[in-house]
Amino acid sequence: MTDTQTVERWIPCEEDGSGHSFGAEELALVTEVLRSGVLIASSGGFTRQLELEFAQRYGVAEAIACSSGTTALQAALAVLDLPPGSEVISTPLTDIGGVSPILQEGFIPVFADVDPITGNIDPDSVERAISPKTTAIIVTHLVGKPCDMTRLVEIAIRHGLKIVEDCAQAYDAQHAGQYVGTFGAVGCFSTQQTKHISAGEGGLMLTDDVALARRLRSWVNKGVAGVTRSRSSDHPVLGMNARMSEVQAAIAVAQLRKLTGFVDARISMADLLSSSLYDLPGITCPENAPGEVQTYWKYLLSVDPQIPPGLRDELGEALDRRRAVVTPCYLHLPVFNKTLFERYKRRLVGDDETTTLDPSRDGTRNFPGMNSFIERAIVIWWNERMTPADVTRIADLVRASVGGA
Repeated sequence: MTDTQTVERWIPCEEDGSGHSFGAEELALVTEVLRSGVLIASSGGFTRQLELEFAQRYGVAEAIACSSGTTALQAALAVLDLPPGSEVISTPLTDIGGVSPILQEGFIPVFADVDPITGNIDPDSVERAISPKTTAIIVTHLVGKPCDMTRLVEIAIRHGLKIVEDCAQAYDAQHAGQYVGTFGAVGCFSTQQTKHISAGEGGLMLTDDVALARRLRSWVNKGVAGVTRSRSSDHPVLGMNARMSEVQAAIAVAQLRKLTGFVDARISMADLLSSSLYDLPGITCPENAPGEVQTYWKYLLSVDPQIPPGLRDELGEALDRRRAVVTPCYLHLPVFNKTLFERYKRRLVGDDETTTLDPSRDGTRNFPGMNSFIERAIVIWWNERMTPADVTRIADLVRASVGGA
């Protein structure tokens, strides 16, 4: 029997619920939905309540609920009226749901390099990746760390590009004192099992453009024009049945009302771990720029692969044996290496030699920032149920590993 089988999990985990704070509030609202007998968003009230509270929290005109964060990204791309054959710049370090919407809408994904420490998209690389066919950028705020939106917005304005923000891992994160999700045309969030707030599945979109919000709302409701029970309803938009259910919305409403406490807990425990590790050689803890707030979907530790060689893998394995570390596959395998990109290549670009799915537009074919990040990153489970004792266990193990290396 291996250590992984015999050692109990060190810290709470959102995948099994120990890392989430589900309780009486969620139960009461779900019970209310079930007693009403109305579980569909178009006839119920909790989905609209969630949208109103979410928009108010972030100070924008409209929020639109949908079935997932992936769906939110696809809806955004679908209604922005991007020309056929458009190139959309994205990051190679993201869940497949952060890139598949580009392919689903028939656009061409082009990948920019990332910062070797944070894994966030590099604005300089974004600018080098722009071509006459580029119309949009998907900006992913990885593990709750805000991207440099000041520079990315400036680049987008100068080149006439739309920005869609992937905030699935970045609830309440801020850049320059402004919430992520409010910089671009659309901000997309997820209420999937492991996110800051969870309804099991689900998504949310933010926009200050009321006309755009109307198209987004139509898209997630099969393209119907407005909310109507008429059998003769028009469908001006090619949409999807991507509605959030009333049960999901009820849970999300209860979770949203607890979000401030969740975020505060994540930040305070992350600060505690950082203060315990900041002086270790070869270890880089998360840092904040002025006016920045990162909200720690996970805690990202960067380990210098040369101090000493092999430390990152040894430390990752030591944490893994105690079930305290998660390394999502998309942080070790670039999304452009997925088989589906080869399958889509001929369909999207045919014999057009000027357009390619090969991620070399940036001029740095081997993606030095991404490769360095992959060599360095350790991603530790993080959630609002972490305690000082959990943090101490992790810090002691890291310090012992570095000291004994």
